[in-house]
Amino acid sequence: MAMLRRFRRAVLSLCAVGLLIWMGVEDHSAATPVVFGFIFSGLFILHRDGRMLGHRSTEVALILAGSGIGLGTALTAALLMVIKTGWHAHLFPDFPPGMILDVLARAPWWGAAGAFVGLGAALLARWRRR
Repeated sequence: MAMLRRFRRAVLSLCAVGLLIWMGVEDHSAATPVVFGFIFSGLFILHRDGRMLGHRSTEVALILAGSGIGLGTALTAALLMVIKTGWHAHLFPDFPPGMILDVLARAPWWGAAGAFVGLGAALLARWRRR
């Protein structure tokens, strides 16, 4: 458990430094905020639901965690795009509103994809227990 805590802390520290560097760079690609959103939502779900994975409802917890990571990726990426656009405040924004709305429109699909990944992990965990 202590090793997992140190791993989360190290990943969070590296991502925070990377996020600060990214905020100062002119970047118009949606890939970077999506990657940061995935990492931050994964760390959040791991922190919140890590206790549930040891119980009998492991399968349900994995499916919900996957779905939460998928939804959280889209929401966090859109939030990062809005923050960076406001931070730079150019005449032509780094991320136009249409691009931010496109990322938000993908939230249900990414949530469903995360649920399917969680289902696959749950089936793999059940198979390994037998």
